[in-house]
Amino acid sequence: MRTRQGMVLGLILLLCASSAVNGYSATTTTQAISRREFIRSALLSSGVVAGAFLIQPSVARADISTQLASTAALRNVKRASKQLDGMEAFATSVDYQGMKDAIRTAPLAEVRKNAFALVKGAGEEGPVLDGYKAFIASLEALDTTCNLALRGREIPSLQLVEKFDSTTLTLADFIKVAQASVEVPEVGESDAT
Repeated sequence: MRTRQGMVLGLILLLCASSAVNGYSATTTTQAISRREFIRSALLSSGVVAGAFLIQPSVARADISTQLASTAALRNVKRASKQLDGMEAFATSVDYQGMKDAIRTAPLAEVRKNAFALVKGAGEEGPVLDGYKAFIASLEALDTTCNLALRGREIPSLQLVEKFDSTTLTLADFIKVAQASVEVPEVGESDAT
């Protein structure tokens, strides 16, 4: 709200300054100006002010929206982790079709999009990106194992369990790293003694 008030005040000051520069004074009434000249001057001044405010990048708003998107994405990735934990029965009973179908069911089906939103929020470099790559590679390996088994290829009996465990561990590691990158210290947190 303060920024809107500041913008209005700045606009009024700029209009007064513009009028003074053009030879018109808001304090004296001795000089007559036409309505057309006044409106043209006001529109030109307000256009300049509006353009200046619109051109300025609003870094604070971008940070807040990225923070909110990262928080929502982290929440969705945690939901996918809970779904993945519930899929252990498919791995232990060697149910390739059940595992494949569960991978393609939300929220696990959308985990790539949500995880990449966390990577973008963290700056697309560093441990979050490494965790993302490891998790996606293990999820794809799990999916490939299911697809190959359903096509008739002979898969060792423990391979599905190994791929499932690998996917679960890499997702848990990714969540830890992503959560650390999303957390923002609250104002005054360091001042508390």
